Amino acid sequence: MIYVLAGKHSSGKGYLLSEITKKFSNLERVPFIRSRPQRRDEVNTKQTPFCTNLQFEKMIKNGEILLYEQFLTNGQMYYYGIHKNALSNPKKDYVLELSPMGIEQLKLAFDDVKVIFIYTIPIEREDRYIKRGGVYTKKEFDDREFRDAPQFNKLKWDYFIINSVFDKDNAINEITKIIKGGGK
Repeated sequence: MIYVLAGKHSSGKGYLLSEITKKFSNLERVPFIRSRPQRRDEVNTKQTPFCTNLQFEKMIKNGEILLYEQFLTNGQMYYYGIHKNALSNPKKDYVLELSPMGIEQLKLAFDDVKVIFIYTIPIEREDRYIKRGGVYTKKEFDDREFRDAPQFNKLKWDYFIINSVFDKDNAINEITKIIKGGGK
């Protein structure tokens, strides 16, 4: 089974992924290769690999990428993608975060995909976004809101979870129940 956490930017998907994967030995977090600059709290690891646009384009050309998207951030295009071997163990369940367009691509490649939509109120998301620091501004937040709205308006999900800074455990517990139930 492949579980996808979907939600608008800064909805807490990364945090929830980290917490959920601690609870299940058979659940593997799928690393997302990124060509954007690292945030100040990010480290280039196996779980959060970073590369340059040129390196990413070479992987695409060599057929190493299962699915990818390009995003415009602060006037620069960056890639986000999944390596073709990232979902290759049939004995594992997987969890990852994807945009609506990425979910469409994933569902074309795999039958056993369950989408868990993570909803966080905009003021909480804006606060998280700006606290990341660096180039993350209110204008950039608003631009992303406007750009992402059409995709999220069309998204079809299997589960809807509310994630709030006031009750983080609720979202973790709800996702845990879904995975324990095998996505049923």
